[in-house]
Amino acid sequence: MAKTKITPKMLKQTKLIQKEIQRVTEQNYKAIAKVFIDFGNDTEKQFAKITMQDLKWDILKSRLDIVLSTNSKRSTKAFVNFLNKLFDFKLKTDKIESVENETVNQYAKGLAKKVTYVTETTKERIALLIDRNKGMNTNDLAKLINNEFGNFSYARSKLIARTETANLFNNANLNTAKEVGMKYKIWIHGVNSPNERPHHKALSGTKLKFDEKFVLNGIECDMPHDNNLPASETVNCSCIVQYSNR
Repeated sequence: MAKTKITPKMLKQTKLIQKEIQRVTEQNYKAIAKVFIDFGNDTEKQFAKITMQDLKWDILKSRLDIVLSTNSKRSTKAFVNFLNKLFDFKLKTDKIESVENETVNQYAKGLAKKVTYVTETTKERIALLIDRNKGMNTNDLAKLINNEFGNFSYARSKLIARTETANLFNNANLNTAKEVGMKYKIWIHGVNSPNERPHHKALSGTKLKFDEKFVLNGIECDMPHDNNLPASETVNCSCIVQYSNR
């Protein structure tokens, strides 16, 4: 795989991209956090009347599905318009809408699996909390569970928002580049990445033809946050790809 120099202009564009991703991430985080906070409040109110098995996990799952789906549409629209302006692609409205629809549809295909995973791991965490606090009176246990959902609302919601937003950006970026006919792509390691991985950084500056695959830790992928990559390679990853015609 050939290496190319990452120019000051490319670094400046990367910083602008990361700033936009962070802006959208913050919006998405607030929406996701509200789901956990509301579910925690609902759980505290009803906990005295039901068992762990009867908690309304389907409601949590449904709310997460709605919020992540809504986030995907809003985020994709923001990203495609941002990329169109940043790189002066001059895409017309119909082409922008086509890229948006393709990106949202791609995301929707994997949404059910993501929502199920988040719901089930949340359920396991609450079950362990209840098991560790056997003998606690019902009201105090209900408050403890609500507090745990409050913790979710910050730490876990941040993680979900950061990872899912980056996934949406990279897909919107790829689909926009495909729409305008870009011929090459360059992997760029995240500037000031909060979770630096040496093998991600090693790929930085790697230039390939548009349809060629990067090899990340032995796994072929089109871009950072590719659906082929496991969570260990995508969580908190801030790498991006820039596309060019030369």
